[in-house]
Amino acid sequence: MRKTLYVIGQAHLDPAWLWPWRDGCAEALTTMQSAVDRMAETPEFCFARSSAMTYRWAQEMDPRLFAEIRQRVAEGRWEVVNGWIEQPDCNLPSTESFVRHSLYGKGYFARELGVDVHVGYNVDSFGHAGGLPQILAGAGFKYYVFMRPHQPEMNLPPLFWWESPDGARVLAWRIPTGYGQNPSQSPDDFEKQFRDEAPQCFAPGFQNGLFFLGVGNHGGGPTKAQLARVLELQHDETLPEIRFGTIEQFFTAVQAEAAFADLPVVCAELQHNAPGCYAAMGEIKALNRRAERTLTHAEALSVLHGLRCGTTPSAETLREAWWETLFNQFHDILAGSCVAPDYQDARDSLGAACDTGVKSIVRDVQRLARQIDTTGAPEGVLCLANALPWERTALVQFDTFVSPHGDTPITHLASDTGETLPLQWLEAEACFGPFLQPWDKLTATVTLPAGGYRAFHLAHGEAPVIAPWTPWATAATDGWGLTSLQAADGTELLDRPLGLVVIDDPSDTWGHGAYAYRNELGRPEFLSAEVVSDGPVCRVTRQKGRWQSSDILLDIISYKDLDAVEVRVRVNWQQQAQMLKLELPTTLRAVRTLARAAGAVVVRTPSGVEEPCQDWVALEGRVAGAVYTVGMVNASTASYDCLDGQLRMTLLRAAPYAQHDPVKLPEGSVNPYLDQGWQERRFWIVRNAGAYAESNLDRQAASLLTPAEYVLDSAHPGTLPWSAETFSVTPDSVTVTALKAAEAGDGLILRLQEMSGVASEITVTVPPLGLTWTSTIAPWALQTLKIVAGAEAATVSVVDLLERPLA
Repeated sequence: MRKTLYVIGQAHLDPAWLWPWRDGCAEALTTMQSAVDRMAETPEFCFARSSAMTYRWAQEMDPRLFAEIRQRVAEGRWEVVNGWIEQPDCNLPSTESFVRHSLYGKGYFARELGVDVHVGYNVDSFGHAGGLPQILAGAGFKYYVFMRPHQPEMNLPPLFWWESPDGARVLAWRIPTGYGQNPSQSPDDFEKQFRDEAPQCFAPGFQNGLFFLGVGNHGGGPTKAQLARVLELQHDETLPEIRFGTIEQFFTAVQAEAAFADLPVVCAELQHNAPGCYAAMGEIKALNRRAERTLTHAEALSVLHGLRCGTTPSAETLREAWWETLFNQFHDILAGSCVAPDYQDARDSLGAACDTGVKSIVRDVQRLARQIDTTGAPEGVLCLANALPWERTALVQFDTFVSPHGDTPITHLASDTGETLPLQWLEAEACFGPFLQPWDKLTATVTLPAGGYRAFHLAHGEAPVIAPWTPWATAATDGWGLTSLQAADGTELLDRPLGLVVIDDPSDTWGHGAYAYRNELGRPEFLSAEVVSDGPVCRVTRQKGRWQSSDILLDIISYKDLDAVEVRVRVNWQQQAQMLKLELPTTLRAVRTLARAAGAVVVRTPSGVEEPCQDWVALEGRVAGAVYTVGMVNASTASYDCLDGQLRMTLLRAAPYAQHDPVKLPEGSVNPYLDQGWQERRFWIVRNAGAYAESNLDRQAASLLTPAEYVLDSAHPGTLPWSAETFSVTPDSVTVTALKAAEAGDGLILRLQEMSGVASEITVTVPPLGLTWTSTIAPWALQTLKIVAGAEAATVSVVDLLERPLA
């Protein structure tokens, strides 16, 4: 029986890489025009194109071209694939970012082109997180096409079921050859490539295969010469039957084959490719993380304000900021593999998204504060809002007058019921205040109600008496790092002092061929250490050091009422081809690591290989037979390695911008290097008795990464009390990735994920709506709820990730 080879016209196009996005935009329009022209010339030719942002460019900049694309889509010859805003890095964006790629991308294609995209398509991304199948399937994707990791990097069949930890699946195709052709290739060279690769384009035992046709990387698409040669090759009966078609037609064909019944299942993350990209361009990774958190917090606080003040939050308010954030998750931008000028554009775009989110937060918290009845407050009022739907102890810090009237200082926080809380003054950002009055950073830890707010008076007089306290982690004053890290039962969890280590890094920007970074060059020289602040809230130890031409500041902060030790690293990095890591050597043995990934918690065996991570990574192991979990909560970085109970977080990586082996930088090159100058990275060390499943680490991390949003207010009338809970979700093993207005119609969207691997009973409570709702959630499941207020009672329904009713 003669096999059938589906030839897919396409053009790989990086909207920004070795060029700015404005050039990528121009090439996208040119490539789309070429595709519609080839369709007019060759009636059987079909074309596949991904990425909603490029379609939106065409719609905005060339309505005539967009109308032609719409016509070809309606004919079934132009296939929309990917369905996301762009082809992102598939390790580093958050779970909610991937959901928004589908929500906004697929929503756009449904509105503007009338299609429901079924083919996920990320052919150039550098690895794929293990939780993506659940996110894809939950958004209505059936199929997934990718290329990396290549066969030497991970042994995979071309065609398989890809399954996430919750059991969700998509049908995946790993491209065994490549996704396009070189623009300098002659027709004869193309034919030779086609004949050589055609046998590799079939999964073992299958009669239908997939071949990608078209010039790519800087756009282009199938050429006239390529199409003419393919039409000739259709008459060669020594080849498979060559059929122009769509990717979805190929998947439909293989599903009808007998061999499909024995298709293998892969339940794993798809790694490793270009591991240097986990750390390259730390600034843009940190800015992406900030944008993600700012936008989700702005949405939640908009809901909080709406429920308490009777307003209706809008899903439109932050949508454009999300589009900009998602576009900048494009794999070369977020991976750090673009040329340096591209990052000015990315800074501008992500900065604008953060600015939009911060303005929304300040407006909503200020509006809320002005509705609180603070009549009779003797002086300033501090209003704090909690974006997370669980009660928590939060850190609040801001710069202000120590003595607003120049007489007695502010000494504590006081509630309207008479409760008093200690505060501590730390060094402010400025070394002076208005009128040269004392000006410092007010620092306190405050218990906040679930998804709610709480107000305090900035009080004078006698401060509350706090009993002496001893941190459970001891910061060194005669050397680097921590010298002791104790569990609650007194067990020592630190094998030797926490410290910094410098690693040799001669690899290219992508880290091609460098799967582990463990060639130590040395350790920074220790210069000094001192306790710069010690009080009722925290103890701050500042250590200073130097490595070659680079200065290093390491602040270690223990908090009395936060079960975490903050580690803040500031570095003026002047080295090239070197990597700096923060090393946490634990006493744990029989260790396994767990890391937060998109849509999942990934369990890994420590091997010293560089790995991606998101908000946290944890070591679970044994000390003298007892099980403990030590976690590192991570504010901005995305990379670590672990070996023999030793965790190393990658702080920065000074590789050249966009240098790709085998091409080396010429001698005397002035090409800039990544991560130069002042850098700051923040972490929190946490420890829990027992295994990871008992630690509720995801909520712990979210609480540490989410500061209390504040505004300073004054005495005024209002209708709200000084404190109120607005929204809560239990149990602690369930985290919340989004609380927002519904995209269409009235209602709120609440997205939950079970994070312990154990089925749970969940309870959602919304006091302003009189709602208490209880249900069950499966292990690792990502579940979306729609809450609608009713005349008599609020209703709750489970919807998919696109906010559509479940079938």
